[in-house]
Amino acid sequence: MTQEHTDHDAMVRRWTEIADDDLEIAGMILDSGSRALAQAGFHAQQAVEKMLKALLVIHGADPAETHDLNRLLFRLRSLEPDLMSKLGPIRDLTPYAVFHRYPPRVPAYERELDRATVLCDVMTARAACQTLDQIVEAHLARRARARARFPKPVSCRR
Repeated sequence: MTQEHTDHDAMVRRWTEIADDDLEIAGMILDSGSRALAQAGFHAQQAVEKMLKALLVIHGADPAETHDLNRLLFRLRSLEPDLMSKLGPIRDLTPYAVFHRYPPRVPAYERELDRATVLCDVMTARAACQTLDQIVEAHLARRARARARFPKPVSCRR
């Protein structure tokens, strides 16, 4: 395996590891009984965002500095045509990235944050991350098989 492939795969894995951390933190906040519901939602949103960005990196695309899950999905639509049908209602997670973590803005967001809503959103994020992780792992496995079958040729020049 070349250094380039190792670095690329390591970068993809780093995105997925941080996504796992975000999901763990979201669960810890909810399990603690804390009133920090917006922060639990934030970490759930961040987990999905990072998994989508890992998928962009696999395809050689710049992950872009956005928290808007719809924008990330839009960028992935030609690379992963069936992706939207495999994920749940993740667009409800985008407001957690910024909106819910600051004092109310005008116009007010129509969804109230209560423990049941946030728990449902965290579960949606977990399911989406699990699906995205399976897609990411399948891509990494295909890349590894292709590298094994077609190793980089050694130059004979001196």
